[in-house]
Amino acid sequence: MSSRSVGRLIRSVGFMTCVCATLMLSGCAGGGTGDGPAPDARAFAAQARKDLEDATAGHASEHQLTILREAFAAGEVTYDQAKDATYMVIECIHDAGGTAEYEENRDDSGFVIPNAILTAPDDDALEAMSAIAEQCSNREAFWVNKLYQLQPTSQETRDRYWLEQAPAIRQCLEDHGFPTSSDATPKELRVLALRVLDESGGETNCVD
Repeated sequence: MSSRSVGRLIRSVGFMTCVCATLMLSGCAGGGTGDGPAPDARAFAAQARKDLEDATAGHASEHQLTILREAFAAGEVTYDQAKDATYMVIECIHDAGGTAEYEENRDDSGFVIPNAILTAPDDDALEAMSAIAEQCSNREAFWVNKLYQLQPTSQETRDRYWLEQAPAIRQCLEDHGFPTSSDATPKELRVLALRVLDESGGETNCVD
């Protein structure tokens, strides 16, 4: 049985996590100045508005657009909304004659990402359904899942994890002969640890 992950966002979750760490830094700095929404709320509202516009232009389903509108009003995409959208992808694939299954992915921080897995009896059948699966993903879930993964509250979950891991990562790097700056941020320590992992061919792993 062959299988393939559905949805460009989910297939690229490692990359998207790195994008999160960069894009959301300005929105994770704490409260506002006393008037108007806090920076996180403003960042989410701006991203949600853009994603809603892009989803509308991209012919997203009314179900996906409804979730985006609700998220914009509430200030957050919930796990249940992301999961609901993913199940709509699966239903769309089934309606088109394919088969897909629900699966959840967790990153190192424990952040849960709903996912749909396209399945087929062989590679040819899998390839034949891939384009339809991508269309279903875009129609039903792409913008919801994008916003879910990139929103400030999701990034805060990751940030807390790497903040907790920073001392251990620093110590591991130092123990293996890789000096670190005393003012290195958790993100910088992680980037260094990933580079060391890559350059050592996996022998020096200070990430896990």
